[in-house]
Order: sequence, then C-alpha cells, then structure tokens
Amino acid sequence: MLLVAAPESRGKESALTGDMDIVRAKIDVEFRNVGFKWVRSGLPLLRKAEEKTILNDITTCFPAGEISAILGPSGAGKSTLLQLLAHRKLNAGPGAHFEMSGDLLFNGMPATEDVRNSVAFVEQEDDYHLSALTVRETLRYAAILRLPPKMSRKRKIARAEEVLSMLGLRDCADIYVGGELLKGISGGEKRRLSLAVQMISDPSVLVVDEPTSGLDSFIANNVMECLKEIARSGRTVIVSIHQPRSDIFHSLDNLLILAKGGHAVFSGKRERAVHIMESQGYPLPSLWFNPADHLLDLVTVDQRSGKTTDSRSRVDGLIEFWNTHREKVDRVEGHQKSEGTTLQVVHESRFTPIHIAFPIVAERMLRNLWRQKDAFWGRLTQPPLAGILLLMFYERLRFGPTGGQDRIGVNLQSTGAIPFIGLISGIAVFPQDRQLFMHEYRSSAAYSCTTLILAYTLIELPSQIFAAMLYGVFMNVAVGMQTNARIYFEYAVTIVALQSMGESIAIIFSAFFDALGIAVSLVSTTLSMVVQFSGILSLSVPFWLSVIAWGTPLKPTQRLQFINECEGLQFHCTQDDITSGVCTAQSGEQLLDLYSFNDRNTAKLVGVTISAAVAWRLLAWAALRARMWRE
Repeated sequence: MLLVAAPESRGKESALTGDMDIVRAKIDVEFRNVGFKWVRSGLPLLRKAEEKTILNDITTCFPAGEISAILGPSGAGKSTLLQLLAHRKLNAGPGAHFEMSGDLLFNGMPATEDVRNSVAFVEQEDDYHLSALTVRETLRYAAILRLPPKMSRKRKIARAEEVLSMLGLRDCADIYVGGELLKGISGGEKRRLSLAVQMISDPSVLVVDEPTSGLDSFIANNVMECLKEIARSGRTVIVSIHQPRSDIFHSLDNLLILAKGGHAVFSGKRERAVHIMESQGYPLPSLWFNPADHLLDLVTVDQRSGKTTDSRSRVDGLIEFWNTHREKVDRVEGHQKSEGTTLQVVHESRFTPIHIAFPIVAERMLRNLWRQKDAFWGRLTQPPLAGILLLMFYERLRFGPTGGQDRIGVNLQSTGAIPFIGLISGIAVFPQDRQLFMHEYRSSAAYSCTTLILAYTLIELPSQIFAAMLYGVFMNVAVGMQTNARIYFEYAVTIVALQSMGESIAIIFSAFFDALGIAVSLVSTTLSMVVQFSGILSLSVPFWLSVIAWGTPLKPTQRLQFINECEGLQFHCTQDDITSGVCTAQSGEQLLDLYSFNDRNTAKLVGVTISAAVAWRLLAWAALRARMWRE
C-alpha cells in the first residue's frame, strides 16, 4: 500500500533519513574570497584585450537547514554565483574564457564529484518539460531516470508520489504540463513541478534561480513556502531573488546582497541587513515599507540624469563599508568557519545506464508525440499529401515521344521534396526532446547521446515507413511509373532514407541553434545544389562534385528510381519525331545509356542509400555529442 504524506507534512521528511536507501549529508556551503571574471584576449590590429569582473571577492556562508537568498539588481552576478555553485559550465564566447579565484567549500572542504552530484539546480525557465505529459508522468519518468539503478521501479514510483504530495501537486497530478500549443498547468504549478523534479533524488543542496519570477504575489508566496519547508527538513536551500514581497522577505533566514559588478554589500542573517543599513545613515523609510525594496533601492545605481553621481557614490560607500567591516560582522553574527567535517556522501553515478534510460526515454517520446496530434499526424500525412500534389501536376505519365523528359521531371521532383519534409518534421518535434535532454544531462538524470538518438530514431521510423509506402502508392503506382513488388519496395526504402536524412539535418542544426530558421535556409541552398549535381539533371558534372553527391541518399535514390523506370521501357516514336529531334530516345535503355548508367544493380544502390542515411544519423549523433561535450 502506498503511503502519501499529508499536506501539513510536506517537505518535512529528514534529509538524512529519507525513504531512498541513500544517506544525504547536511552540507554548509561557503564562498571564501571568490572572484570571477570574463577575459577576452586581444588580436593585433583587430581588437583590444578585454576583461569584465562578474564577482568581486565574495565571502559568505549558506548553512544547512535554512533558506538563504541572494538579493541584488540585474547584472549583480546572482545567476552566475548560483551556476558556479551548481558546477554549470558557462559559455564565454569565441576567443574568451572565465577566470575564478577563491574557494567554494562544502563543510569546509573543496567539492568532490560525489558532492557535486548532491547539488540540484532549478533553472529560471520551466520550458524544458514535455508539454503533453501529465505532472504525475513527468515525475515518474524523472524518478526512474534519477534514482539509483539498485532501487526497484516500484520504490521509484513511490518516491515520485511522495514528492508529488510534498510540493502540493496532487490536485493537478493528472493534468498535462502544457506549452505554447497545449493548455496545461499554471505557472506556479509548473515552477513547483520543476522543484519536484529536482527533489526526486533528495539532494542535500537545492539551488533555485529566481523562483518567483513571472508569478503573481500569491503564487510566488506559495512557492517560497514550499522552499521553506524543504529547508526545514535539513537541506540547504539557496535562491536568487529579484523583488520579493515583504512576507517573502521575512521568511528568509540569510541574505547575501550584491551590487552591480558582483560586489557584496551585506552577508548574514536577514534581520541584520536593515540594521546595518541604518547604521550607515539609510533607515527604513517607514515601518510599513517593504525592506526588500529599501535594500534594492540602496544598492542600485540610478541611471537617470542628475541622479547617477549621488547613487553611485552611495553604492560605493556601502561596498567600502562592508569590505572594511566584513570580518567583524561575521563574528557578531556567529558565522563560524567550517572545520572540514567529513562528508558522508554515497557514491552515485550521474549517468543512467542505457538499459534503464532507453525504454523510458523512448516511451516518454512516443507518449508526448502521440498526444500532440498536429505533430503526430503531420509526420504521417506530409509525404502522402506531397505525393497527391505532384500526382495532380503530372497526372499520368505520357507515353509519347516526350515521355523521357516527363520521367526525369517526376524523378527530380519526387526525390527533391522529401528531405525538406523530413527537415520540417524534425524541427517540429526534436527541439523539445533536445531541451529536456540538455536539462537532464546537466543534472542527476543524465543519459547518453546514444540513448537519445536511438530512441528518437525508433519513434520516427514506423511513421516514416508508413508515410513512404503511401507516398509510393501515389508517385510510383498512380502516376504511371513501371512497378512491381520489388520496385515498389525499393522505392519506399529510398523515400524513408531521404526523410531520415532531413531529420538528421534537423538534429544537427538544433544541436547548436535554438532558432532553426537558419537551418531551413541553409538546407534549401544545399539540397538544391545536390540535386543539380546528382547526375540526372546535368550530364556534365565535375568529378569532385559527383563524389560529394554520393555522400547523401539523393544521388543513389535518383539513379535507382531512374533505372527501375527505364529498364524495358519503350517509347512510341514515329519517323518524323525521330527526324525532327522531338524523340531524343526511343527506349528507356537508350536513356540509361545516355546517362552512362552501366551498373544497374539496384540492390547495391539500395544498400548505398541506406548506408548514406545511417551515416547522416551518425553525423547527427556526433553533432549532438560535440554540443554536449561543452556542458
């Protein structure tokens, strides 16, 4: 029987004794004189060397069992500090790098890989969830991927239900998460879902970037209440917060206040912050004034004309005061330096084995795709609809003296359109799977690029085969081409290969670009060029371009379809047609001789086509792997 936590006990199970078969240590997090700057080297005659300080000599402590907040204006380095704590890699850009100084300590010691794995990071955006999964399904899949392989599936699902109640999500458990095209849960519920996903593995340290951004005041307070209860269970909760309402401010235990440029203005117990500012001549304007607004006003430089100098002088004074009196204030507040307590952290691999991850990722993809009817039916119907349109254009092939030209046109049109269809299908579906994969790759639910590509290929292949067979009915049979069981099968296989190449291109570009409009533009140009030098449209193709053309399924596909259509084909040409040049070829064999298609082994061409499609999918895997190598 599954035991469900009562609402009043949400988040109060001990971080040391959860129902997890994992011992979680209480961890005090400490920054000692941490500096962080962006550096770009100079290039002679092109650019000067540059550097920008993001964090400037930060010293603070975030104790276990309490909720600590980082407060400051935009550009103060709040998110950067959290990303350093969560060990996230930051992209400095071309020709640049980051330099860090000082120490980040966990119970007084540098972080090990096992300690880093006990830190969970909740990003500011919640758009990585699969929109067509319910809240319960999202948590169950997360539990299976995140929890240790030694735990049974039943125990993992029980943990998902436990967290579901812990974060107050039971009322919306069976509602879709939702997204741009699918209505789902509210913003506050989605924020709590993001917290719940990270709480699945019961982390010792929970880092949350701006948990209240974009939420109304009531929902923001609910989210902060959840975080407060999580902290009471013994976990270390660290959040960045921009503009909290007064009751949220008073629920915080500790504050780190940053000014722009990454300078600390205060670090310590929340109730001491206002007193420190009062001691410098900046009292709270009134008893009912929000202290958070007051503190933010003090550390923000006013950019309006006539006010910049005074406000900058005020902020510089606050920074100088804190730097001078920091050690004294730490002693007053009783912040003792951690003495290197031994961390009892169980070794856990961050990666989920493929035999566990593959069926879960594939099932999750299929369920999400099936419920998004537009994307699902688009995969099935786009090739057949394209076939119907081409059929309307060509009607039935003419069997007169110009039949050869008609067959060349059908061959080029029917093959050139399919990679674009695959590309569009990939752009519609894959980015959402990639977004979730990248989020999980950075956390305790990591699985390999191989797992993702295999699962995606398994899900797309049945729909591609079905669509290709329908497409073949229109473009191989109804249009009037020569056909039999072998020809029809070979035709369908080549169409699947072309679709697969298009989807592989979508994967390659989505691995590096969030906006895929550039992919459509670049691929349009590239595919147009490949069609030009595939050997059907033009007989005079440079050798090196011909070799490149064999690197895509397009060339072997066009050659195979042309051979199957022309072998044994006879045109009914009169002597006048031949004399006038209207009839350039009297048979399909003459057309094949004209193109020098001497090797007519279609089985070999099918093998080359399939090999090229597989090579493109391997290239897509390599592109995704290269992207994740930077994470």
